[in-house]
Amino acid sequence: MKQSAFRRISKILGKIGFELIPVIVGILIALVINDYQESLNEKERIDVLLNNLVGEYTNRRNEIDSLVTYRHQPFVDTLENYLHNSQIPIAEILSKVGGFAFSEVYTVSWEAALSNQDIGKLDFELLTLLSKISASQESLGVVTQNLLN
Repeated sequence: MKQSAFRRISKILGKIGFELIPVIVGILIALVINDYQESLNEKERIDVLLNNLVGEYTNRRNEIDSLVTYRHQPFVDTLENYLHNSQIPIAEILSKVGGFAFSEVYTVSWEAALSNQDIGKLDFELLTLLSKISASQESLGVVTQNLLN
């Protein structure tokens, strides 16, 4: 009697175990697929982040190049022209060239990147470079304010 009860319990446990194997394998496959999808999504988010940063800094550089070409060079030329003429006040020279021109250096993408959890996955050298650009931008703002005061 004990042996038949033991056999029945063994049989039931064997069936349950046999039926659990596909469930466990299915769960493991689902976890692997989910992990793969997450890594693809992470890579896509990082690519978007990098493209935004490159686009933003490219636009800023183009704006600065344009400013130097069309505003600063004429300003420097005018200053050189009136350099030895102490009769003309600096305000008049400034009005002849249209005043100072500054380019705003926005770092919207960088600020957004700082709040993004994926930023830690970027290359350390790239993060260092972007941090230096941001610090330089802040310094430029301070210098600009000092010039205007």
